[in-house]
Amino acid sequence: MTARRTHPYASTAGVATLAILLAGCEGTFTADLAVGAPADPDIAEVRATLRGLEFETAGDGRKKIDFRDGEPVDFMEYLDGSPLRLFTDEPLPEADYTGVRLLFEAGTDLTVVDSLGGEFDGSIVQGEYADVSFQVQQDESSEDSIVLTLDLRRSLAFDDGTGEYTLKPVLVAVDSAKAASVGGAVDLDCPSGNTAQRNGAVY
Repeated sequence: MTARRTHPYASTAGVATLAILLAGCEGTFTADLAVGAPADPDIAEVRATLRGLEFETAGDGRKKIDFRDGEPVDFMEYLDGSPLRLFTDEPLPEADYTGVRLLFEAGTDLTVVDSLGGEFDGSIVQGEYADVSFQVQQDESSEDSIVLTLDLRRSLAFDDGTGEYTLKPVLVAVDSAKAASVGGAVDLDCPSGNTAQRNGAVY
């Protein structure tokens, strides 16, 4: 057998070119997390430790992308202003993606703090998947980006009997290119003492 000799510079250039081609033919994913306010206006902090995202794929498959370490988050910091960046150009395996939900660090709990400094324990229950629709195909380049909104009004519940909160995340997922926000004032004529005066919401 005759050995084939290759000039070292030619070999290096070939590897670099191949790497660029491979990088250009993969699916990447970017995700941000926004937060909607809880029903109780006296809640000041809602803390938990995020681990990443779990996807549902066509055919009842599951795929996960994780942070290197759990990320402690106070969701109340993201009610206004810039959302929390979860992933940027993260490679995704080939699949037809139909749903996404938050992953939390195993063995960690929820902490809720009110405006007077009172601290309440809580637990986290796995939420339903928010609908998404994108596809990552083998040897094809794709870039998908979504904004997830965690609706604390529908996600956070208080048990008067135990004095604890439960967080069961309710998410809405929107393509980043179509994401927007709306604000304003609503005139409301409520009887005196009606809870809608303090805890009302508009959807």
